[in-house]
This record gives sequence, structure tokens and C-alpha cells, in this order.
Amino acid sequence: MATTDAVETRQESDRLIAFSDGVVAIAITLLILPLADITLPSDNSSEVENPLGYVWQENQSLITSFLISWFVILAFWLAHHRMFADIERVNGNIIKYNVLWLFGIIILPFPMNLLDQVGPNSPSKTAASQTTTFYIGTMLFISLMLALISREVRRNPDLLSATAREKVQTRTVRSRIITWYLFFLLPVAWFAPAYATWALLGLLAVQPIADKIDSIIFNDEPGPAPPVKPS
Repeated sequence: MATTDAVETRQESDRLIAFSDGVVAIAITLLILPLADITLPSDNSSEVENPLGYVWQENQSLITSFLISWFVILAFWLAHHRMFADIERVNGNIIKYNVLWLFGIIILPFPMNLLDQVGPNSPSKTAASQTTTFYIGTMLFISLMLALISREVRRNPDLLSATAREKVQTRTVRSRIITWYLFFLLPVAWFAPAYATWALLGLLAVQPIADKIDSIIFNDEPGPAPPVKPS
């Protein structure tokens, strides 16, 4: 059935990629809007003399959430970019998962804004747990959609370029490890929201670790270059 779907709905993926890039650009732009609303007090000279210190002191949570969300969206976009660089055609399932991926990307600024207003260290543990879980759950949804796209191309290698078909089965950990990492963070977000927020920085180390595991499992480290024959 998956093969039939691929044959019946084959099309160039350029328009899908362009549309996705545009949505990601909008989502990243929306992240800065809460920071753009920050104003300095006009009746306190000491704070005006040190504007950056004042802004950081009063908006630490907002700035931290902005930075984390910016890097998270960038990481998801880079993963999406690498994946679609190998895809020549798309089928109905890939379009569906990609649309849902975009939905998660564009929604992400909303839980970020809620998390800033409540804060992971809020005196109300329920409020902190709900907003942090919503925030990380949205990231998990985004990552899951990418994992489903990866699974679809493994099931339908004819959608890939000829070069990519040779390596499609040798990159299994990379497409799943971020999803599993966020999945395990979900209960942490509920019971220890502050720790879960900082644990998101671990996403920076997940990708190289996944690549290393794939290299070990499949022994696909590049070998030595062949000797150059004398002319």
C-alpha cells in the first residue's frame, strides 16, 4: 500500500521544502516579538545607566526561553534540511507528516510564552508542570513527525536519490535519538520542570552522539584514501 501511495503521488519536493523553510522563518521571527516589547523605565536613572543589566535581571526567563527555542527550532530545521536533501520525490504520507511538523514548529512560540509568564520555578507547581510539559511535549511532537518522515523514506527508498538509497539503512539512531530524549524528558518536565528546561541543552550533544553510535554499529567510518597511481 505504501508503494502504491508513493507511485500515485510522486512529485518534486522543491515546493514542499520552500514552503517549509518559509514557515520556519516565520516561527523564528515570532520568537523575538516578546523581547521586542521590553521597555526601560523612564524614572529610574540607575537602571537607565545599566540597561542591559536591568533587562537581564527582569527578563532572565524570557531571554533563556528565547535562546533555547531558537536553537531548538534551528536544530529541527537542520535535521529537516538534511533529510530532504536526499529526497527527490514525496508521497502522501510525507506531505502529511511534514504539514504536522510545520504545525508543531509554528505552535512552539506559544508554550514558550506561557513558560515565560509562569516560569519553571513558579511557586505554583501545577502551573510550572503544565507549561513545561506543554513546551517539551510540543518539541516531542515535532521530533516525532521527523522520525515518521525518516521511517517513510526507509520503507520507500525509491523516493530518494540514487546516492541516498545506498545509505538509507545505515542511519537509524540519528533519526530517533532526539525523539527518545524528549520522550524521557516529558515526565521530568511534570515532576521537576526547572531541571527539564535546563536538560534541553543536552540536545546539543545528542546529534554527535547519535552519529558516533551509527558509525560504530554500521562500521561506516571512512577508510583510507586509495593510493594514487603514478602517471
